[in-house]
Amino acid sequence: MLDNLKRFVRLPNPNAFPRPMRDHLDRYTRMYYKWEVDRDFAQTASRLEPFIAHVDATPDPKKVALFVSFSTWIAGLKLELLLAKRLQLAGYTPVFLTFSGAKIAHRYFKLFGFDHVVDWEPFVKENQPADRDYQAIARSLISEPLRIRDIKDCDYRGVPVGKHALSRVSRDLVQGRLDLNEPAQHKLFIEALAEAILNTDVSHILFDKMQPSVTFVREFGYTPYAQPFAVGLTRGVPGVNWHPGQRAGCWVFKRHYNLERPKVHLSIDDSTWQRLREYPLLEEQNAALESEFKERYRPDSKHDIRRLQEGKRLKTREEIVQQLGLDGNKKTAVIFSHLTWDATFFFGTDLYEDFEDWLVETVRVAAENTEVNWIVKLHPANVLKLQQKGDISRPSELIALQKLGELPPHIKILGFDTDINTWSLYSAIDYGLTVRGTIGFELPCFGIPVLTAGTGAYSGFGFTIDSKTKEEYVARLRHIQDIPKPTPAEIELARKHAYYVLLQRQASLEDVAHVTHLSTEQARHPLQTNMEMKLSSIADLQNSPTLDAFVKWIENVEDPDFLTESKNAIPITV
Repeated sequence: MLDNLKRFVRLPNPNAFPRPMRDHLDRYTRMYYKWEVDRDFAQTASRLEPFIAHVDATPDPKKVALFVSFSTWIAGLKLELLLAKRLQLAGYTPVFLTFSGAKIAHRYFKLFGFDHVVDWEPFVKENQPADRDYQAIARSLISEPLRIRDIKDCDYRGVPVGKHALSRVSRDLVQGRLDLNEPAQHKLFIEALAEAILNTDVSHILFDKMQPSVTFVREFGYTPYAQPFAVGLTRGVPGVNWHPGQRAGCWVFKRHYNLERPKVHLSIDDSTWQRLREYPLLEEQNAALESEFKERYRPDSKHDIRRLQEGKRLKTREEIVQQLGLDGNKKTAVIFSHLTWDATFFFGTDLYEDFEDWLVETVRVAAENTEVNWIVKLHPANVLKLQQKGDISRPSELIALQKLGELPPHIKILGFDTDINTWSLYSAIDYGLTVRGTIGFELPCFGIPVLTAGTGAYSGFGFTIDSKTKEEYVARLRHIQDIPKPTPAEIELARKHAYYVLLQRQASLEDVAHVTHLSTEQARHPLQTNMEMKLSSIADLQNSPTLDAFVKWIENVEDPDFLTESKNAIPITV
């Protein structure tokens, strides 16, 4: 029976089936998923139960680590538990904030011996002020009609609740462009804003009671994760954002002190960059970076956790020109679209209202410039993200572009399901455009100019073409064919930045846990990414070089970026 279920859960698009069959498929799939999760827990408990709950360490009352752990994503939960256990050995008292219905999380907390667990819903109910109308408070903070730019600036007690509510609604609706004055969306937004405000008040009470000295979270832009994390920052408590790295088996850690200019997890802080850019890249470091790029883009690569190039082919420039119907005598510019509904309102200041507005207006200008070939490349993560949402047929970028009507022949769409490997584009294109995507720091490494339409992870670092205004950006698009290639010095800066981000910002915990990944067609599987524990004793945690360095980094609160040492590493301390 389980073998038959496995065949069903690997089907790429359950929505292709009629509703009755889809309902049955979903029911059996959930049964199979639960069995898989229970089996994984049993295997983990069998290995760890003899020793993991026992810690011989004296807690320091000034060291309380709050884990905002609302997700039941198993791999992330296991990572938090490993970090918490290592911090407990260093004298910290871990406290976990979770949902009362997160049964698997509670089982893991008990297994690891953690009894400081706060169930969020009962805590909110117990501490919610009885005399406050939070929807009325929400309405008092905004002006009608609702405008996105105004809402982005909507704060409550120093917390950017407007951005939190926008992000929640955009993600729930899988829409990049919101019409908040439409009655249904208006109602959703007011409810999301009211919840964010309530969570802010309750988070202050939580901090009064728990007195954490550091906060950990994976997603700090979405309710309910966002408010406890942000409240900590307003009270001077550093917050650590953890996230899966782009390399399989690796994790990224970034410390925040405020939310005035938050940076995405896969980035280098301005202060870190000013220090590291002074060191020249050595020959072996350049070789390591080159190897990293090639491994990331191999069609059969297991290096990229998202496996975005899986099943795609490496092609020559001539093959790409022929396949897409490009004019081989013209230069080619690629618009690298963002997922319009994912992390839209954080990590920088945009020239346009949102990712969808940028995409539509950029393509509108591109339609007027016939001197170059234009390619709109849909984000490859659509494959994974939309499968997780249960519908892989409606990429939001294409929906957004429909308002432009039929595109002229010099603009081509490169779908997320294309068979062209992205690495092939590096030798076939002349320009790249993004708001703040990862591609923006990769292309300059290969002498390809990148135009950005917003601040972010690497803007102002000296290797991208950053526009201060929308007018300046548009003027560059109109004459993009005249923009020269980056100078050798700019290429060197780009490669230096990429080296730190792709090699030293990503930390492996392979010595204590092996990370596994299922194929992208199993994106909805709860163990699509998993961690298989390799611990045989508490000493394994104490002796892990990466975890030891992590604890030292937590103690050194003035360093925003966790950088790992390696045999090719440039010194990371002053």
